[in-house]
Amino acid sequence: MKHLKSFLILALLLLTGQSKAQEAVIEDVSFLVQYIKGDTEGTRYSVALSKSFTQSEHGRELLKRVHDYSELAMNHMARKNTVNGLEQAKESAYAEIFEVYEKNLAANKQFLAEGHITKEEFEKRKAQNEERRAALEKQMQEQLKDTKELLGGMLNNIPDTPMPDDTEALLNELYRYAVGGKAYKFIVNMGKGLLNVSDELSGTASWGIINLLDNKLFEEKYYASPSYSGKHELFVLKNAQGQYGLFHYNGTPVIAFQKHELVIEHSMDCLVQYNVNNGSQTVLDLQGNPRFTYQTLRAVDGRYWDAKNSNNRWGAVDKDNNVLIPFKYNYIFGVVERETHREFIAGELDTHDELYDFETLEHVANRVNRKIIYLTK
Repeated sequence: MKHLKSFLILALLLLTGQSKAQEAVIEDVSFLVQYIKGDTEGTRYSVALSKSFTQSEHGRELLKRVHDYSELAMNHMARKNTVNGLEQAKESAYAEIFEVYEKNLAANKQFLAEGHITKEEFEKRKAQNEERRAALEKQMQEQLKDTKELLGGMLNNIPDTPMPDDTEALLNELYRYAVGGKAYKFIVNMGKGLLNVSDELSGTASWGIINLLDNKLFEEKYYASPSYSGKHELFVLKNAQGQYGLFHYNGTPVIAFQKHELVIEHSMDCLVQYNVNNGSQTVLDLQGNPRFTYQTLRAVDGRYWDAKNSNNRWGAVDKDNNVLIPFKYNYIFGVVERETHREFIAGELDTHDELYDFETLEHVANRVNRKIIYLTK
């Protein structure tokens, strides 16, 4: 299968020399550069390849070696990521538990300061909060134990073949075949025939975008690496003046450069625009048309928005701005895992919480002083 894949990629290069074949090679180079450079942040490095690879026997041999070596590098990184995955999962879980604990504690401190609960009730809630955190930590430790066993089984299925001694020399030779003889220090494959390139490794470097079809930069220099969606062939640029714009992959502007920050919200297939004057957030469709505005928006699981309105009250809406949880709450804790289901917890300024089933967002229970009173749906 490996030799068949190598042959197909080489055949594409020889017959077409077009972007699909080039992108396949870029993916291979990405894995090699990640492996050699020790890329710890998961950024996809790559090299912009020129037609010179297909115009000489030496270039074609380089491509074949790149593909073979990339599969070995991919296995090495898969093993490393699998080993590191358990520790990262543990850190993430602890951070999430601590965040929920801190939110509960902060809310109760506010209730106490505003006179909504007594000192005795505050201490009671504090103890209950500690108990919840301890229970969640115990549950997390049991889950991590199962995960560790699963990861051990996965490692047994990943080959551990040593990398050839000339791997780094091969990579250095590839750079000499880069577009126009230029070897960029930081190159990210955006897909669809585009590369995001910089001459510097600094996070504040000037960037450009190369179109592999004609090797042109259709945006000469801009300030930040773009937010992009290969699925929709769109990307957001920030220029040196701090303005944001939305562009199609062919270089056509969808939203011209303007002062408000733009972010692609992948889970909702939309844009979020942050108003620099008042901090409000507006949902835009991918053509740049405004849909609705709230003071704060948080995408939840690609299905709902937690939202805070201009009266500083929280609720939830769907993608079409239909209200799913009324805007009457002082806070929404978000999704909480239960043994049999998931819930939203929404709270008011008194000691009263309300629970919503996550799947339907139907109101399912009231909770007064942390005692749950289940209601009929």
